[in-house]
Amino acid sequence: MPDPRRLPLWAGRTAALLGIVLVAFSLRQAVAAVSPILGDIRTDIPLSDLDVGWLGTLPPLLFAASGFIAPRIARRLGLDRGIVVASLLMTAGHLLRAFAPGIAVLIIGSILAFAGTGIGNVLLPSIVRRYFPDRVALLTAMYACVVGVSTAVPAALAAPLAEQAGWRFSLGIWSLTSVGALVPWVVVIVRERRQRAADPVTVDVASPSVVIGLWRSRVAL
Repeated sequence: MPDPRRLPLWAGRTAALLGIVLVAFSLRQAVAAVSPILGDIRTDIPLSDLDVGWLGTLPPLLFAASGFIAPRIARRLGLDRGIVVASLLMTAGHLLRAFAPGIAVLIIGSILAFAGTGIGNVLLPSIVRRYFPDRVALLTAMYACVVGVSTAVPAALAAPLAEQAGWRFSLGIWSLTSVGALVPWVVVIVRERRQRAADPVTVDVASPSVVIGLWRSRVAL
């Protein structure tokens, strides 16, 4: 017997669905876009083997740290604004790396981009459960596939883009996808603010608690 609570996929959730897909598509670009063009970067910015090692070590370090930062952001700002923060960090990181005059700014930009990626990694499953509680498996599989695409596409295009327009363009172009991911979440936030203004009694306090529970989970830690 079909579940009466099961809604059409697009029923009032178009912006959230688009936002999930776009965030998922931006989650691996900061990592995948660098390795194919390290040689081009080293022609402008002298990188020692230690510097290259740091660039390779930063993603797992920032992803781990974000597992502790994301719950605090969700508690203070909410899940939707937390995803906006993640996208802003990724955008700032992409642009800083693209305009980096030296290794210090390149590393700072990478830290910002990887921190945004890590926060997005943590918050996105809770976002799925919030907006698509009737289709968690489908949406989880969908965004996992999109994350895989976001790994493959920059890795494939980074070198050709660097050859045609330079490595700075090749790194900076991915800021467009993280900026694009902001748009549907701004729509969601504005719409929910209007709904709260029309019905001030309705307060959504349950969603951040899903993420805050990570602090008490041995598996999550």
